[in-house]
Amino acid sequence: MSNLKLIEKQKLEKLFKMSEGFVLDFTNSTFSEYIYEIVKINIYDSKYEYKGNSKANRLRAVFELEPNILCAKLIKGLIEYKHSKDLENPDFIINKIPDLQFECYQIATRLEKNPETHNIEELNPDLDDKDFELLIKNIKISIDNNQPEAAIDRLHTLCQKYLRNILHKTGNQISKDTPLHSLLGLYIKNLPENQVSKMSERILKSSISILDSFNQIRNDKSLAHDNMVISSEESIYIYNSIYNLLKFIRIIEAKLTN
Repeated sequence: MSNLKLIEKQKLEKLFKMSEGFVLDFTNSTFSEYIYEIVKINIYDSKYEYKGNSKANRLRAVFELEPNILCAKLIKGLIEYKHSKDLENPDFIINKIPDLQFECYQIATRLEKNPETHNIEELNPDLDDKDFELLIKNIKISIDNNQPEAAIDRLHTLCQKYLRNILHKTGNQISKDTPLHSLLGLYIKNLPENQVSKMSERILKSSISILDSFNQIRNDKSLAHDNMVISSEESIYIYNSIYNLLKFIRIIEAKLTN
């Protein structure tokens, strides 16, 4: 999904004249044809219908469901279409780019430069814990503001809290000083036999050493302390890797509780 901000969506809606359910001057057929030409998706696929069947609602669904790079390409394509129509207007000043059009082009450029990240809210762990909710919120704010390096420390804390919660539920007495990688080791040790395939078990076990390195990154390369932080690109890579681990554990736990 893209990380378009609310104010950016409002600007796009205004530029593309979406308030009445339309998108520019497209008919259903020309809309479908042009969208496919630009980004090779079927805008009338049922997955884009959940907000409603109008052209504007389907475009809104694309902006919510599709990744940054696709949305950026689509926005630029729609801007190009609008500009071509503007040129047909004899009163249009060719050398004057409207401010709103320029701002929307900049939105697309931002999306192109912003690497894809998973939505941390999708983990949705079944925890009645206000601190956990606050962690999720803070991580999401950092990611939405294109500051993934600021999310690393909070993500480390979230991992600890999540694994500790699972282990406590299964009766394990965990010391406050138990490091993150050891928590994962205990979790894997307590998994029922044949709960996951041998390959998945091996990947999980290899993740113990990954979380050990995550401890070092958190302490020496994040904003947890007065550190020189790692780059945005590396932060994204670490963030997505840890997210995938937590998501798989979430899937395992859901099966165990059903």
